[in-house]
Amino acid sequence: MANENKETAVLAARCLFAYIQGKQANEVTDDIVLPFVDSLSDLYSGYEQQPDEIVTSSLMKNTGSQDMIVLKDIPFSSMCAHHLLPFIGKVHVGYIPNNSIAGLGSIVRMIESLASRLQIQENLTDEIAAVLFYSLQAQGTMVMLESKQACLSCRGAKKEHLFTTIGAKGAFHRNAKDSEIVRKECLSLFQKKGE
Repeated sequence: MANENKETAVLAARCLFAYIQGKQANEVTDDIVLPFVDSLSDLYSGYEQQPDEIVTSSLMKNTGSQDMIVLKDIPFSSMCAHHLLPFIGKVHVGYIPNNSIAGLGSIVRMIESLASRLQIQENLTDEIAAVLFYSLQAQGTMVMLESKQACLSCRGAKKEHLFTTIGAKGAFHRNAKDSEIVRKECLSLFQKKGE
């Protein structure tokens, strides 16, 4: 995050801490405010990254595979754009390549870059699927996110849950010919327990 905005962020944080503490407000000192503001740079570092460039920087020539490639159980955490509370879980990614395949580490870094922004899970799921689809020019991509959201467990309903979203492009999209077959295969691989 740009250093020229840090002064503004510190002032805003002081106001936020005073608002939270209300009449009980103690003096809000730099030793409280500065670590909070600095943490924002880590939590939201994805705004300074280009997810598509992360993927395209590691492309390799596909030497003929037309089979599905699946990477699953990728841990992620993101912050809800509505409440600034975390949602934490796992991402599962599947794609059918055309001419290029991606380095596995670049897929993980791309997910981290998108998750390190204010998000809602539905959009994050679709963004991951779209970045892979367009960066790889793949035949199709499918992404499933499973998370627990503090928005529901710490406020409102205050209940534990598992929230699942699915995003699909190309051959995996519901409107694509024979998509039911590849969607079913991909979902079964996502849900299959590791050895």
